[in-house]
Amino acid sequence: MSAGAATHPASAQERPAPRRVPADLLATALAAPAAAWMIVVAALLVSGLLSYRPLMTPADITLPEAAATRDHLEILRQLRAGADIDARARVRGGLVRPAEYVLTPLEAAVASGQVDTVQFLQHHGARMDAATAAGLICLATLQEDEEMSAYLKEQAPPALALDCDHVRLPWTD
Repeated sequence: MSAGAATHPASAQERPAPRRVPADLLATALAAPAAAWMIVVAALLVSGLLSYRPLMTPADITLPEAAATRDHLEILRQLRAGADIDARARVRGGLVRPAEYVLTPLEAAVASGQVDTVQFLQHHGARMDAATAAGLICLATLQEDEEMSAYLKEQAPPALALDCDHVRLPWTD
């Protein structure tokens, strides 16, 4: 016998046997994620059959609604389909404010505080002339949105005269 084996002759015999996981517990642990996924898929299929589509853009969303919700892909889809980027349209209650309003996409993006959407709309041709810029700056100022107001002032024509005294928010709620 070697010296190392002589000092620990019973160590191999003293080790406890590894614990075995019951087969039914192992099968349950492996099947749980698949079962959960099947439940989610089934719920989405049933909701789709009931005309509720929680993960899809509604078919009747307006361009200002897409701007209010930062849905840049929907904005692009509508622009490619010929939508007017400066046209006023309905914004359903709950997207910008509790009630329904008629806004341009830029107004909806400003009202929602979405600077990136304002930039996106400008990049795709939204009109930002002196009259439009003044109204949008006043809208952002009245909402006390300093980030939006600062961005819009950077975009405005250099000699823009602001008179927000006669500008009112489209909502009072």
